Amino acid sequence: MVRDWSTFLLAIFVALAAIGLARPALAQGTEQAFAPGSTCHVAAAPDETFAMLAARPDRWTCTADDWPASAERVAMRFDLRGRAAGTPAPDHLKMARLHFERMEVIAIAADGTTATSTLGRGDLLPGRSLLEAAVAIPGQDADPVAVALIVEQSPSAARLLFAEPVTGAPMQPVAGLDQLLAALLCGLLLAPMFFDLGFYRTLRATFPLYHAAFCALAVVQTATFSGLLLLLTDLSLATQRGISILSFDFMVAASSLFILSFVERGVFARWHRRLLVAMAGFSASLGVFAVFALPLLGTITVTIYYTGYVIYLAALAVILARALRRQSRAIRWVILGHLPLLLVGMTNVIIGLFAQEGRVFDSYWAQNLALGFEVIVTSFAVADRFMILKRERDLALSEARVLEQLTEHDALTGLLNRRAIETRFDILRAQGFTTLAVIDLDHFKQVNDRHGHTVGDQVLKSVAKALKPTGDNSLAFRMGGEEFVLLLRGENAMERAETRRVAISHCLDETSPLTEGITASMGIIEAPHDSLADASFEALYARADLLLYEAKAAGRNRTMAERLKVFRPRRRAERRAAA
Repeated sequence: MVRDWSTFLLAIFVALAAIGLARPALAQGTEQAFAPGSTCHVAAAPDETFAMLAARPDRWTCTADDWPASAERVAMRFDLRGRAAGTPAPDHLKMARLHFERMEVIAIAADGTTATSTLGRGDLLPGRSLLEAAVAIPGQDADPVAVALIVEQSPSAARLLFAEPVTGAPMQPVAGLDQLLAALLCGLLLAPMFFDLGFYRTLRATFPLYHAAFCALAVVQTATFSGLLLLLTDLSLATQRGISILSFDFMVAASSLFILSFVERGVFARWHRRLLVAMAGFSASLGVFAVFALPLLGTITVTIYYTGYVIYLAALAVILARALRRQSRAIRWVILGHLPLLLVGMTNVIIGLFAQEGRVFDSYWAQNLALGFEVIVTSFAVADRFMILKRERDLALSEARVLEQLTEHDALTGLLNRRAIETRFDILRAQGFTTLAVIDLDHFKQVNDRHGHTVGDQVLKSVAKALKPTGDNSLAFRMGGEEFVLLLRGENAMERAETRRVAISHCLDETSPLTEGITASMGIIEAPHDSLADASFEALYARADLLLYEAKAAGRNRTMAERLKVFRPRRRAERRAAA
C-alpha cells in the first residue's frame, strides 16, 4: 500500500517537473521562430491575447508587405536580440505619433515571462519633436528579448513599422541642443517683427503687418514642432499638435496675403488678387479641418489635407509665373525666400500621398532652416520695398511742395500771392498777424506807358525787395498788378508798415531808367483778435482797401490807418452805478 502511494507521488512530481521544463522550452521554441532584430506584425481578433498570437508564428509577417490596413486590432513584435555585448537593453520604444483607443505594451523575457502595461491616447511620452512619441517598456528582473504592442482602433498604425527600440527617453525634461537651437531660431524670427511695425508706421502699407504675422506664426510653429513648447508649458500633446497644425496653415495664409500686398500694383490681374485671398482662406480652412477631422476620419484626413495643398501649390505656381512675366522686382524676392520652404512642403505632400504607408518624413531641421532663410530673405525684401516706396513718397512730396510753391508764390516777384493769404489767413490771424496793410503804387500806369512793361516789371521786383520781411513778424503778398499786402504782428506794427511804405521811394537802384521816384499809398487796419475774433480776410481787406482809396484821394504818397478797439461789456453792477 505504501509502495503504491510512493509510486503515485513520484509520478506527480515527474509530471510537474516535465511541465516546468516544457514551458521555457516552448517559449524558447516560439522565440526561435522570429529572427533576431526582426519587426513583425499580425492582425488580431478582438478576443485574442498576445499569448495566443505568439503561439502561431506562422501568422506573423516580418516585412512591411501585407500590412493589415483594415484591421481594428494589430499586434507588433520587435525583437531585441542581436545587440552588441555590453550594450544596455532598450527601455523605450520610439515611434511616430499616432491615434489609437488602447495600447498594450508587453515586455518578453528569455524565459517566456511577460510584463504588461496598458496605455490610453494621452499616455504617450513626448519625442524629440511633435511628430515623435515614445512608450516605456515595462520593467522586469531580466532584460527583455522582445517587446510587443497590441494597438486598437488606430487608423495610422502602419507608422509602427518604423518604430525603434532605444535606451533612455527620447525627450528629456531639460533643454537639449535641439531646443537651444530652436530658441535661437525663434529669436531670429522675432527680430524682424519690430522693423515691420516701424515700416508700417511710416508707410501705412499692409505688407509689413502680414510679414510680422508670418514671423509670429513661424515662432509658434518652431517652438511647438521642436518640442520647446513641451518644456515651457503643461499643455497636452493633443493641444500642442493642434497649435502646430494651425500655426503652419495660418502662416501659409499670412504668406499669401503678404504676396498680395507686397508685389507692385498692376502686376496681378483682378482675378489673381481674388485668388490669393481665396488661397489664404483655403489654407486656414485646411488647418481647421485637419485638427478636428483627424480623430474622426483617420488617415483619409491626411489624404484630403495633402490633396488640398497640391491645389494650393498649383495655384501659387500660376500666380508666381505671371508676376515673373511682368518683370516684377518684388516677386523675385518672394520666390527666393519661399523656395526652400516650398521644397520642404512639396516633399511632405509627395510622401504623404505616395510614399509607403506609415512612412513619415522627418522635416524638423529642414523646415527650421527653410523658415529661417525665408524670414531673412523676406526681411531684406521688406526693407528694399520700404526704401523704394519711401523714395517714391518723398519724390511725390517734393513735387507737391514745388507745385505748392508755384501756386502760392508770384512768379515775377517771388512774394506770396492772393491764394496763399486767402487759404492761410485764419491760421495766420490765430498766430497774431492782426494788422493788415494794403499798398498800391502811385501812377504806376504812367511807368508802363512811358518806359514799357519790362521796366515796369523791374520796378515791381524792386518794390518786392523793399517789402520782403526781415524777420518772422511780417509777411508780404502781391495781390496783382501794382497792389501789395502786408500782414504784421507784434508791437508797433503800424509804424513798421509805414517804414516799409516809405522805403519804396528809395528802392530803385542806379541802373533804373526812371528819373522820377516811386511812391505808394497805404491803407492799414489793426484789428486785435479780441475785437474781431471771427473777422474774415475779405472783411478786413475791404476795410483796408477803403482806407487806401482815402489816401489816394487825399493826394497819394500817404497812409490812412484805423485801429479797432476791444469792446468789453460792462458788468451789471457797473451799469447800475453809472445809472
